Amino acid sequence: MIKQFAMVLLLGLAIGGCTGSEEALEEGQLIEGEGKADRLECSGIRPPDSSGFEKRVAITLDDGPKAQTTPLILDVLKAFDIRVTFFVVGRMAATEDGRQIAKRAVKEGHLLGNHSFAHPNMAGLKSAQLARELLDTDQLIREIIQGARQEISSATLLALAPNASDEEKEAALQDALSDIQTEPRFFRFPGGNSSCAAAKYVRSQGYAVTGWNFGPFDYCYNAGNGVCKGKRADQIQPARLRKDMIALTLRQAKQADGGILLLHDSKNYTAKTLRLLITTLLADGFSFVNLDDESTFPRLNGIIPPFVGDACDSDAICAFGFEDEEGSCLRYKAPVSDASPEVEQEIFGHCSLSCEGRCPDQIFSAPTFCASLDKGLTGNCLSLSDEANDYCAGLPGTKAAKVARHLGKSSASKKKAVVCKPVDLAPTIVSD
Repeated sequence: MIKQFAMVLLLGLAIGGCTGSEEALEEGQLIEGEGKADRLECSGIRPPDSSGFEKRVAITLDDGPKAQTTPLILDVLKAFDIRVTFFVVGRMAATEDGRQIAKRAVKEGHLLGNHSFAHPNMAGLKSAQLARELLDTDQLIREIIQGARQEISSATLLALAPNASDEEKEAALQDALSDIQTEPRFFRFPGGNSSCAAAKYVRSQGYAVTGWNFGPFDYCYNAGNGVCKGKRADQIQPARLRKDMIALTLRQAKQADGGILLLHDSKNYTAKTLRLLITTLLADGFSFVNLDDESTFPRLNGIIPPFVGDACDSDAICAFGFEDEEGSCLRYKAPVSDASPEVEQEIFGHCSLSCEGRCPDQIFSAPTFCASLDKGLTGNCLSLSDEANDYCAGLPGTKAAKVARHLGKSSASKKKAVVCKPVDLAPTIVSD
């Protein structure tokens, strides 16, 4: 099935920092937008996978572990046999209670994600501070994971018969540890506050920057004992949902068709209502996966599918889509000046999409732009001249050219951009 790109942006691109140790002002309500981002790989909010979830939800819980709430949440998850990711704050997990709770989570098959050590606004940190926030928590999580795996191993071996062979012991250990985390892989910026430099550093340490697709402002409902008030309430429409976090979550889940759900295990109201939230989503046909599910979150897990600008020789390679349009292979011949008269002209091909005004972007790929190659009759999504394609040098048969946006019947605004355009201003399009 072609994974369609949702034209959705996440509310909260300018986020206030936390005013208290547990008050993460993180936002996740869905709104309509142009489906474009300055640089997706710089964002701490927008996840790399924005669609194709098919009603699969990954629950993520931030800001713990907290002795009063996280164990209650673990009890609920165990009852439903659901695995989630806890984005732990280092100073919370460094306490004796925190270590034991986090270890329990690992032993029960959950993942621990890195959420910094002190929960600062990391977008403005100096490099040394940024490294400490990431690496101190990384070391702590690794110690907790190792401790959990050791306890599982010891218990497994004790349960075997005294005369068990080495092969039997090895098989038993492999089975017991097969679904237990080995290392932390996912990082979430506190409040989603990131910068290009910060995100690049986090990835250089082997982490996947993990935003979210939707979230019901559970901290706001927690503060109002089930009623969201104040400035966050203004962002919740219709107004009746300000008194019903479960209904808001279901509405958001339907809008996104699943994806990464942001909650906080440090909140009493979240612990109190999680059972009902899960029951409600299940009743509506949603299912639950974890962040390491590659079929649901391929890009988050480092699987980058074909996209606009990728080389192709047939439409089958360009298996992606946007709205009602499916990817296709835009093929054209090299200009005569680039080919010897005695040699057949070389054919180049790059994935594209038909467009009117708007084109999608994909993380780690050059941004795109809707332009016309036939004097305004139709539009094609083309790659912008960008570092990701070596400023068009990485796209044979193209060169950087400033073009106007093809508007078609869309409401997009007029704009010009430098794209990687086929060298021939009127290229010979080669059909299959």
